[in-house]
Amino acid sequence: MSHRKLSRRLLIGAMPYLGTATTVFGSALLSRPVSAETPSDPLRIYTQLRGRLDGEPGLWWYTGRLWGKRVTDVSVRLFHVDGFSFNRVTLRDDGGIDQEMAEVGFWRDPNTKELLDEWINPLNGLRCLPIHYRSKQILTFGPNGHLTAPKDPSGRRLRLEGWISPAVFNGSLVWSSESLIVKRLRPDPDSNQDPLTQGATISTQTSLVTYTGRADDIANPDAPWVPCSMNYHSLNSGWYPWMRMGQEMGGISFDLFGRKLVKLEDIPARLRNLIDLRYPDFLHEPGV
Repeated sequence: MSHRKLSRRLLIGAMPYLGTATTVFGSALLSRPVSAETPSDPLRIYTQLRGRLDGEPGLWWYTGRLWGKRVTDVSVRLFHVDGFSFNRVTLRDDGGIDQEMAEVGFWRDPNTKELLDEWINPLNGLRCLPIHYRSKQILTFGPNGHLTAPKDPSGRRLRLEGWISPAVFNGSLVWSSESLIVKRLRPDPDSNQDPLTQGATISTQTSLVTYTGRADDIANPDAPWVPCSMNYHSLNSGWYPWMRMGQEMGGISFDLFGRKLVKLEDIPARLRNLIDLRYPDFLHEPGV
């Protein structure tokens, strides 16, 4: 599986959020902007917070940590993570929504924040070559807020669930959350590869993200863009192949936070320079 197909959130081991995220969630997106006529509609609120009402992509900066945990041990902070994503959300005629995301992210030393192209895994002491990621993901939700599962020609998907929860209001704030749960069979072992890059037969991924905004902002039907922050957590069995953990029982988890940006110039300079260096076409041709 190409690391450029990695998905931060759903498909570990294969980012695999691996099949690719576009294979797992593949769906053609429509381009009609979301209507702002029903303020109590949880999918409209999600769209305002996650993306934009005018059909343009939302711009997201995020940062945080990646943790690793053996089953019988405590969690270990493995990386500091810096990333940026485009996210386009559109409303279908049946009331459901389509969401398309393209992102890039980088692994850094958790203490010095130095970019890591080589890394000694503290869990096993082995030299590893971290794969910084560029990924794409497509999700389709029905009018009831539940994920619509596409066909799985590979037959390796054992479970796929997802939903957007009703928005929660308290005082001046509003929260909208998205939950995704996946269980898959990994590809068959390859005798020509390092056995330490081949994990357990089954992988699971739990992806939980909450978006926070202001009630006054989402109540304004004339505002195509509203400010929003997010908190993201995941719980995944297994490891990225490049971590060389083999059949070791355990897994990784993300702990991220970020905010929606107005324009590309709002990306922190250090991150934008790195994106331009490693993925020079991404900011201008993200494929979303």
